[in-house]
Amino acid sequence: MSAVSKTRAEPMKIKGVAIALIPTRLETAVTVGYLVVVIICAGCEIKYYPREMVFASKTQALARYIAVRTGILASFSAPLLILFAGRNNFLQWATGWNFATFIAYHRWVGRVVFTLVLVHAVGYTITFKGRYAEEMAENYVIWGTIATVAGGLIMVQGLLVLRRRSYEIFLFLHIVLAALFIGGAWLHVDTLGYINWYYATTAIWCVDRVVRVIRLVLFGFPVSTVQLVAGETLKVITPKPSYWKSVPGGHAFIHFIRPSCFWQSHPFTFTEAVETNDKIVLYCKIKGGVTHGLYKHIASQPGQTVKMRVGIEGPYGEPTAAKYCDTAVFVAGGNGIPGIYSEAYDLARRDSKQKVKLVWIVREYKSLDWFYEELQFLKGKNIETIVYVTRPINQAADSDQEKKKTEDSDESSFKAAEDLCHVEFRHGRPDVEDFVKHEIDESNGSIGFVTCGHPEMVDHLRYVVSHNLSEEKRIEFYEQLQVWS
Repeated sequence: MSAVSKTRAEPMKIKGVAIALIPTRLETAVTVGYLVVVIICAGCEIKYYPREMVFASKTQALARYIAVRTGILASFSAPLLILFAGRNNFLQWATGWNFATFIAYHRWVGRVVFTLVLVHAVGYTITFKGRYAEEMAENYVIWGTIATVAGGLIMVQGLLVLRRRSYEIFLFLHIVLAALFIGGAWLHVDTLGYINWYYATTAIWCVDRVVRVIRLVLFGFPVSTVQLVAGETLKVITPKPSYWKSVPGGHAFIHFIRPSCFWQSHPFTFTEAVETNDKIVLYCKIKGGVTHGLYKHIASQPGQTVKMRVGIEGPYGEPTAAKYCDTAVFVAGGNGIPGIYSEAYDLARRDSKQKVKLVWIVREYKSLDWFYEELQFLKGKNIETIVYVTRPINQAADSDQEKKKTEDSDESSFKAAEDLCHVEFRHGRPDVEDFVKHEIDESNGSIGFVTCGHPEMVDHLRYVVSHNLSEEKRIEFYEQLQVWS
């Protein structure tokens, strides 16, 4: 649960502007613990001795002591700052916490480090009284100033509203400014005795990048089929090496090898291809940036399909603990279905007495077009499947031509739905509270809810489940949705 409200995946907003992501209670507890340790270490046993002969005044002496202490603490925290931001963070494997959790810690460590650096700078400004210009001309002070300015700019450009406005620009500037911050700090402390912490920081960054390159090289850069489906989703079918093991509910970062975007990578959940085990399928919702550029390119191609080389970095993530529950209920919204499907199917194909239910909430019937093969493949499997169509008749088209096109699309999708006789279709939005209570009542023993989809849906389901906990049976909640931008 969120620490202060029912929202967790959906950001807190002021007048419609996204301000911040609210941490969970666990994340809050860990962060508060870290803040307490830093405050104690920064202020403990700092004393002024009246017979101090080095400094001209008590103010200058205390300013110097505090400046030294905060500078050391900032250097100590630098390795954590980079480790928590990396995709190949060994602490993820050790704790089972997901990438989004460590990104939340990364942001808080960054805020603390910058605050320490700021106090460090102010302390030395007071200490330099009477010789400020002379000290500021020193090379190590110049680099320290560059690092401080870069850190301040990171604090501004890392605001949630700016990250979401253009993530690619944010990420590029973030990396450049982070390099200036770490490089400037390295040169600042080079002769002061704390350089080893920046050796460690740089080593962590290098290891993460090397592992990422190795993952890409091991997967290769196969020619893949990229298809525009239902005008809303890119379906990427790519061959995988025989030794590459899929992770149910996992995700991978994909590089589309095009001159305009080959250096960019974006995370998407995936499933194994239903007709063969040597391919994986990624479903990319069309938004802005790379996916929109691909959409414009593929929409003009014959059959709205192209062959393209891609690079796959992964897999990342791991299945939830829903496999240990007597009943597992998987709830997906829109494009959140691939990871949910892969984990639900992985449980359903096992020889066990576990009850597995898959619920998919979509806006229109046309969404079935891009996931039809997977739904058809569930026939005869140990899994109960329900699809909610919240807007069964599309009334959004304006012109007669658009309406005719929409009606033809809907008719085709209706026929596809008729072929899915093993899937129960319901119209309208589900009553989440009634749904959760019904599933809990029907379960024989423990029950786990797993979800991925629109942040508002995920938050609401989490809220309802948390308010229906029972002492009679174990009730768990897991979310595949990871929000880090």
